[in-house]
Amino acid sequence: MTSRDSSSPEGLKLNDLPQSVEPLLHYFPGLGKAKGYLLDGKVTQFNNIPYGEIPFRWASAVPVETPWIGEEIRDCQNYGPSCPQPLRRFYPIPLVERPYTNTPGDDEFKCLSLNITMPVSKPSEDLKLPVMVWIHGGGFVAGSGSAPMTDGRSLAAMSHAFNLPTIIITISYRLGVFGFMANSDIEVVNKADGREQQTANWGLHDQRLALKWIRNHISAFGGDPDKVTVFGESAGSCSIDWHLSGPALFDRAILMSGVAGLCGISTVQEYDAWWHKLTDYFGISRHVTPEQRICAMRQVPAKDMLIAHDLYDCFIPLNQICDNGDVRIYSFGQYESRKLPIWCSGIMVGDCKNEGILFNHRDRFRLSGEELIKDLQEYLGLEKSKIVVDAYKITSDLCENEGTALVEHMITHSLFSLPNYALVKANPGVFYYHFDEPSTFQFGVEDGKPARNKWINTAHHALDDKYVFNILRPLMNEKQKRTGEAMAKAWLTFANGKEPWPSASFPSQPFVQVFGPEGECRLKSLDEDEPVRKYSSMEKILQAQLLQDFCNWGEERAENRSDLLNDPWKST
Repeated sequence: MTSRDSSSPEGLKLNDLPQSVEPLLHYFPGLGKAKGYLLDGKVTQFNNIPYGEIPFRWASAVPVETPWIGEEIRDCQNYGPSCPQPLRRFYPIPLVERPYTNTPGDDEFKCLSLNITMPVSKPSEDLKLPVMVWIHGGGFVAGSGSAPMTDGRSLAAMSHAFNLPTIIITISYRLGVFGFMANSDIEVVNKADGREQQTANWGLHDQRLALKWIRNHISAFGGDPDKVTVFGESAGSCSIDWHLSGPALFDRAILMSGVAGLCGISTVQEYDAWWHKLTDYFGISRHVTPEQRICAMRQVPAKDMLIAHDLYDCFIPLNQICDNGDVRIYSFGQYESRKLPIWCSGIMVGDCKNEGILFNHRDRFRLSGEELIKDLQEYLGLEKSKIVVDAYKITSDLCENEGTALVEHMITHSLFSLPNYALVKANPGVFYYHFDEPSTFQFGVEDGKPARNKWINTAHHALDDKYVFNILRPLMNEKQKRTGEAMAKAWLTFANGKEPWPSASFPSQPFVQVFGPEGECRLKSLDEDEPVRKYSSMEKILQAQLLQDFCNWGEERAENRSDLLNDPWKST
């Protein structure tokens, strides 16, 4: 195994490769024969296993036929295609190579697949192993279950080393304009079609279909369908929160950096503003019927549809969960009383120290103290803004650098830490954590090319899951490796139905597990963690019943939401 120094552009490509890669043929009862890999003699991996088929754009996926019809032996060595997506403008993580398998392309209609990685050894052949299902993040517009940095091979191997053998599954689902488009036209057309039940949230329903497939078929891979833990980061965490309001398709859940409202929640009518801009762009008449508009838009090539993500001067467009009545969706202000379902036997919730840096683009956070106070007054009004100013000790003499740091901290609170904190307080027995290990990666990727890592020295959004999967381990120093081992063991312990650390209960047991910095991983009281987290600021917001207002301010400052809802059809 070799690695490169991440202090140079060449270090972008990390060769954390298995020492041995052997083809493997296996028969799975009820499914058929499949070719996969035996990696380092420790884990077996079977990729591109289809769980659903998409009949046409903006339609519910249907289950795949089983056993694998028309295939004597299914090729599960290569990864399946991702959903088409725009190029990520910036990603602060080194690239990972996997030359022993393919680099998947994208395909709008063949992207519903999952990858299964299993430890070779287990205590007995009859023992069914617990299962962890990864739902990737990426703001509902980017990412894939086949991403190299969240390959399940290291985590599955570590599960054996820790005597916590666990099957790791990663899934892909529809994204962006293909997975999260909603509008009144779709409602009219799909409700008129007796075959179609859904009108929005296609990507979330894809995930639900994948979880049903896992319940039905994981026993063929040696997994226990009654011991399924879902874990996800950012949009993946939002997804899990959404699923917690639906049917019981898993048993435990880990929410990493995000409740359902993180990427935004919109009504069908609000989605119409996006839809009208898109149909105008493609020259589709406003005066034709909904059926004609939908038919025309379904004919637009996928690569051209990606233009939808460039039609808005905002952070990430077309990534909102649509509140169309599928399940109950909780607004930020409801997390103080949000009760988690009794069918889910365990919940873990956490966030990163510097989450807010994610939204600091185009200098949106560059405000002096005076400008920040004015911004709060304009959005919240004088009375409410005074409470926030007091809670965060904002003074008018703060310079721009100080103001920028404070806004970033307030965004971390409003969109991540505060909803999590409210949720944990409302639900005794939740396992609560924070991730504080800063990045030392010198380089990331910007517009597909090597670029200096602008988020270096921060425990930024989406860094924590890299420590759980441990694929980037060769680029970590010894202290970071300790953090990675501690997180992997904790996640696996939880998935095996055990306590990774004492759970939090307020006010009797207000504890939180903190991972990092400097490889230090331990349980802290909230008083001990106060200098870093500023729970006192969050408490002042909650006591003033400003959770919804403060989170709304954070959403507007971070995502420029009001600009999204400017409907061109209503202004002409």
